[in-house]
Amino acid sequence: MVQYIITPWRTPTDLLLVRRQLYPHNHNSQTHNAKDAEKERRKAVAQVSVWMQRGNCPHLVEASAILTSAILNDVPGNSSYCVRAAYSAAFCRFVTGLLDSHQTSHKKLSMYSIAKTLSLPATYVELRHQATHEELPSLAKLRSASVKALRWIWEFYWVKLSVDVDGEGDAGGERDEDECKGIVRRYLQDDDGDGDGESMLQLWDRGRVIDAVAEILDEDANADAKLLLRASRLQQRLLDSDPPTSTPSPNPTSTPPPTPTPIITQTLQALKKEMEDMEMQMAMDLNNENENQGPDTASAAETPSAHRLRLGGKGWAEWEGPWVPKPIGVV
Repeated sequence: MVQYIITPWRTPTDLLLVRRQLYPHNHNSQTHNAKDAEKERRKAVAQVSVWMQRGNCPHLVEASAILTSAILNDVPGNSSYCVRAAYSAAFCRFVTGLLDSHQTSHKKLSMYSIAKTLSLPATYVELRHQATHEELPSLAKLRSASVKALRWIWEFYWVKLSVDVDGEGDAGGERDEDECKGIVRRYLQDDDGDGDGESMLQLWDRGRVIDAVAEILDEDANADAKLLLRASRLQQRLLDSDPPTSTPSPNPTSTPPPTPTPIITQTLQALKKEMEDMEMQMAMDLNNENENQGPDTASAAETPSAHRLRLGGKGWAEWEGPWVPKPIGVV
């Protein structure tokens, strides 16, 4: 008999995107600064709130969101007592919901015994008891406990997830390939540049994304130039990125890497030739300008080192002659 599992998210990739947004520092993301990371975390909290309205949302997903929300609202200007109450409510909900879900119907177990079986620190149970029945803990203790709780949830739940959780065998692989191609296509057609497409692409293997771009270019050979240009740039960026390091196997039977498709190669060559033509035209314009000024004017306007730099092209040269400082803002 087939057993259906109902989830509030559409695909497992949506869940992994929320994981990346909640834990930006646990991923190798080079595009996020502190402000962007906070924005992504707020979007993840809002997404989990929608999932809670749909139902069947795992408790640790909700706990990650409410703890993150308490941290994000811990800003100057908010009342210290309100911030302590928000931390306490989030932490108590995390501990109580986790331990109650592992209670047996035959015999009620103590929270400490259940926490021991889950490798949950006993201090979490003590802090939950203090926040529920005694005076609210201090703000410093609640801040530290919330950060440690998010780290524990990552090790207990989030780190065990993968992209291929929705399929097994060949059928699952085909669904993953179709889903990856759809994400790449939406990224190439998106003109907003909100960053969600970039985050979705980072969830997939680099080789799979390269294959998806090649398939899209084969299917959309007559597409507009903007789509082809964005696809070519994405392909070039993926090819220029460093491949993941791997230990050499004793039997060198690895297959050679796939070669780029002719369409992508021709597009890249055309872009390279266009850049070379632009550099050549700029050099010709510079030579014509120097010739119009005359040899005396040109020689007086530049030093020997600048003359060698102009003739040699790009690079650095040692300055010769006295150094004349210029005020800031004067060209």
